[in-house]
Amino acid sequence: MPALGSRSAGSANPGATDRWWLAFIVLVIAAFAAIMPIQAQAQSQVQSIAASQSGGLEPRTYLVDPTGQMTIDEVRAKPADAFTPFGRALSLGYTADTVWLRLVVDPALADAELGLDSSRLVLRLTNPLLNDVRLYDPLQNNGQPVITGDAHPNTQTELDLSSLTFLLPRGQVAREVYVSVQTTSSMVFSVVLEPIKAALKHNRTYDLFGGVYLGLLVVFLVLAIALRVGRADRVTNMFIAQQSLAIIWSLTLMGYTRQYLEPWLGLRSVDGITNVIVLVYTFSVSLYGMFFLSQFKLRRWAKALVYSPVWVFVPLVAAELLGYTRLALSMNALAIIGFSVLGLVIVLFAIDWKSDAARVLPRWLVTFFFVLFGFATPLATSVTLQVEPVFQNAFVGFFFTTAAGGVLMSSLLLYRARAQAREAITTAMALTLQQQRSAEQAKFLGMIAHEFKTPLSIIKMVVGSGQLDQRSSDYSEDAIRNIDALLEKCLQTEALMDTATVSQPVVLNVEELVRDVVANSHRPGEIEIRGSGQTDINSDPTLVRIVLANLVDNALKYGKPGSLVNINLSGNTEQTVCVRVTNSVGRSGVPDPEHVFDKYYRSPGALSQSGSGLGLYLSKHIAKLLGGDLLFEPSKDELWFEVRLPRQL
Repeated sequence: MPALGSRSAGSANPGATDRWWLAFIVLVIAAFAAIMPIQAQAQSQVQSIAASQSGGLEPRTYLVDPTGQMTIDEVRAKPADAFTPFGRALSLGYTADTVWLRLVVDPALADAELGLDSSRLVLRLTNPLLNDVRLYDPLQNNGQPVITGDAHPNTQTELDLSSLTFLLPRGQVAREVYVSVQTTSSMVFSVVLEPIKAALKHNRTYDLFGGVYLGLLVVFLVLAIALRVGRADRVTNMFIAQQSLAIIWSLTLMGYTRQYLEPWLGLRSVDGITNVIVLVYTFSVSLYGMFFLSQFKLRRWAKALVYSPVWVFVPLVAAELLGYTRLALSMNALAIIGFSVLGLVIVLFAIDWKSDAARVLPRWLVTFFFVLFGFATPLATSVTLQVEPVFQNAFVGFFFTTAAGGVLMSSLLLYRARAQAREAITTAMALTLQQQRSAEQAKFLGMIAHEFKTPLSIIKMVVGSGQLDQRSSDYSEDAIRNIDALLEKCLQTEALMDTATVSQPVVLNVEELVRDVVANSHRPGEIEIRGSGQTDINSDPTLVRIVLANLVDNALKYGKPGSLVNINLSGNTEQTVCVRVTNSVGRSGVPDPEHVFDKYYRSPGALSQSGSGLGLYLSKHIAKLLGGDLLFEPSKDELWFEVRLPRQL
């Protein structure tokens, strides 16, 4: 056995590796924390400029049209107090209403843009999943709306800058423009009005953020695939599927689905595919979380919830396919919040951390992940449910949660894989040691059996001489019979357990063999035999006799005194002959079905009688060796063992 401190591939300095991996996690999270406020800070500066130079007008206000029928002239005619001011972002949940935005465009925003096109400004709505967005600007398109949205083809401006983007003339004086928004998704977006130079800078920042983010997701996916090689399991496979969907879902929220699939599938198909991707990804996240927790020893109520995401999300996908998009997406948001909180509750209250399975992963690491996920997911998802986003891009919270979850879950999988490798090495070493001990025990039993066989034969001859009274003779005979049977079991076990083949099979009648075994038992009058069908088989008679003798001996020994042992033979099938031995439950009670065929196993009630715990173990092995099987079925009042033997060995 190698020393515990040796530097093997599976255990070399694990503490240092864990510290480096945790340091990597901290750096990634810090990078996201540093990148994401950039856009929010820049947007706040733009808002301050607009507010200070708009002549007292609110730079951003909105009006909700529940009918969806208002015209631009009716909206312009509304008094100022009919509009509600909002800040950098707006979230109205999953509503079917049309939302009208009134924005103040101030030409002062472009004063500093002398080296670039200073005659135009950029207006962008950051949610690429809005279906229909219409801009009404008195300085362009002769008062007719400029239309975009994922229900319409991409414009060149959107391809150059980002989704849902308009170019506005700078103008000479401050003016009001109106934007109408309709969507089947969540009415959540940020409104960005800025010079072209700032828009290009933000676009580069967003591309950098998106590249780092997608690169991380790919790294997590490749890591999971690498961990799967050679040790595939359900948790790793589910993470690979979930991480693949995370990449597809992220590309969808970034607007790439519309850009690349629309020419092939059409706009209506793209919109439906986008909604299904959102639902399926949320389902995969929830299901993976439950699958991951199922590897621990859970309380009964928690075990029943492992497949609960299927009960929730399958109806939601069906609702989306049937046209109830807003209902499906709003319930989807509530479901992911619910499952993130449920995962945290299970980790805190439903895991038996003292069990063997829990030792594969440290409690603090699992708890840290689910605490973070349990708080971050509701915060990120809440932006779709009428909660104002923190960042300029309403979906940055989603991206941060997904990236942080990927980092932490990859850490869990890596830690788990290393722990399983160490455990496999330990198990292999323990198995080798156990095999050595078993070999030594077999040799020891063989030696004992051979050493005591001859003396016992001599004692048996002396007792049989009649020089003892009858009662003593009976006791002696019984004791010697038990010792002889025990040693015979030891010899049979030693001889047969290492045997992989049987002797030349012969044709034998199982019913005749059973009757012969019964006739040679010590209480043949307590056995009743019933048979039906043809019971001829081609097998090894010696091995079959050992199995039948063990079953008959056990039934007589452990059955209820005075009750009959029933032996039923059935040869009604073409391939198999069955022999079922049934006895009433005696003082020994009912053995444990999971251990009844284990080597040396004896039920607590059977310890008062002689026995080796080898008979059923040996019989099971012989039945398998003969191509059949030995089955056990307990009930409250009866026990039966059934040996099934093939007709042709």
